[in-house]
Amino acid sequence: AVVPEAVVPEAVVPEAVAGAVEDGTEYPAVAPYGACGGKSSHPCGQAGTCAACLPNGGQDFVCVEGNEWYSQCIPSDGGSSDDAATPSEEVEEKPEQEDVEKPVQEDEEDIVAPVAMAAEAFVVPEDSEGLAGTTRFFDGCKATCSWEGNVGKTVSGPVQSCSNKFDENGNQIRLSSTNVRSACGGGGDSDEGGSVAYECVDRAPFSDSDQRYGFAAANSRCCECYELTFLDVSVDSEGQPCTGCSKYTGELAGETMVIQVINSGGDLGPKQFDLQIPGGGLGIFNALTSSPPNGPALFQDYEEADFGQRYGGVSTREECAQLPQQLREGCEFRFSSLNGSDNPGVSYKRVKCGFHPSLYEKSGCLLESDVV
Repeated sequence: AVVPEAVVPEAVVPEAVAGAVEDGTEYPAVAPYGACGGKSSHPCGQAGTCAACLPNGGQDFVCVEGNEWYSQCIPSDGGSSDDAATPSEEVEEKPEQEDVEKPVQEDEEDIVAPVAMAAEAFVVPEDSEGLAGTTRFFDGCKATCSWEGNVGKTVSGPVQSCSNKFDENGNQIRLSSTNVRSACGGGGDSDEGGSVAYECVDRAPFSDSDQRYGFAAANSRCCECYELTFLDVSVDSEGQPCTGCSKYTGELAGETMVIQVINSGGDLGPKQFDLQIPGGGLGIFNALTSSPPNGPALFQDYEEADFGQRYGGVSTREECAQLPQQLREGCEFRFSSLNGSDNPGVSYKRVKCGFHPSLYEKSGCLLESDVV
């Protein structure tokens, strides 16, 4: 049976408040399934309930505290408002096009049970520190956290960078200096062994003992690690659940991935992890093909078109075969372990990298505070 998606009424709804904000600040009512309170997920910055919830058609929503970091608008236990549709009435299906489709007749089992399951599935972990959106990229440029001045106290130094040379086994050669200029521009030493600095291409997502690992760009401290729990909805770069902001349909809900932040980005929002996935899109810069400012390209025999769309990358697992051999496994990870998901929303919490040696050993960076 077709399960109708939530549709927020277009009519102007008066701004409502929950009346629980200590400083008296009034906050607008929140759309269904949105954040209505929490220290890191709502502008109030407080635990508990900070705003009321908008109804969804005939369904009432209430603000429920999940933990001190996050409260969410979910369907009320009491049912619906006066104009709510009963299971025997017609339920309007959200159209995929501009033309409104004819209402679909459903029975009680088909309508009520799936909606209840969807609401129950969206459970933020109790130890969550907030919600964030994810995107993906892989540009081949020297990582921000490969510059010593960008990294705090470590036991190993900053993130290692690599040359454009590969050994006889196809392994990219690591650079010993942290001051070699990036292929994508900027200053520093001209080269080491005849090469400028690139990202190491083996820093792609991988699995170890059934745990997913990866690397990301984010607006947080260099070399920090985070455990991401995938949600069943998309989340925008401000940390708010959103509808239609990606093609993600919840296929990873409840599963986890541990990432280390090794890069940053001026185009990233405050609540965004840009996952480093080969074939996930070049983004702003491109050290893999073409002519980077401090060049040459890391893979000179390949064209930009081989990597798919500039933003988004390849769209099928088969297209991963277009990439250089060293990048194919990381590209395929997105379609196997990550189920081909498109920018899933996540809940995040800070974890010590010292518990995840297979991750920090790839980056070469372990903060003193993360030693266990």
